[in-house]
Amino acid sequence: MSMPFEFNFLIVTNEKAIRKENNTFSLELNGYHLFPIDTPINVTRKNDEKPFGIAVIRKIEWKSESTYMEYELKAIDTVN
Repeated sequence: MSMPFEFNFLIVTNEKAIRKENNTFSLELNGYHLFPIDTPINVTRKNDEKPFGIAVIRKIEWKSESTYMEYELKAIDTVN
């Protein structure tokens, strides 16, 4: 049985990230996605937009054909 997945170097939130505390956010993505952990990567709201900040992923979990992640926003380039 195969398991399709994507390897990503950019967090695309589609404006669905949830703030947990301070600069920590959680995000659920459809499908299985693999990201570098503990490495700074860009964050954007949409695929076709310029990144607005840099984050470090602290936790990844795969279940029920979804990816759950927690990341810490380290730097922001724009004002909300």
